[in-house]
Amino acid sequence: TNDALGLLPLVTNMNIMLTENIALAHSVVNGAEGKLVGLQYRVDEYGYKIAMCAFVKIPGSKVTIDPELGEGVYPILPVRSTFRYKSPH
Repeated sequence: TNDALGLLPLVTNMNIMLTENIALAHSVVNGAEGKLVGLQYRVDEYGYKIAMCAFVKIPGSKVTIDPELGEGVYPILPVRSTFRYKSPH
């Protein structure tokens, strides 16, 4: 990421792991692994593309949110999180 803290390159077909429970009944849960199959963007006032939704295929999930997406593909919305790091040195 060229030392660009807070930025994560998103590439179609990359492996992902969910870090939150989103839809327990559909196996879209913390620790579930899947593949990024698509992204939805918006363009900000400066012309930069901002990811608004990641579409993730979760193996074993039978949910069909949209027939065009197919079975097992779930929309994941961005969540802002922060943490403090205290160096041990």
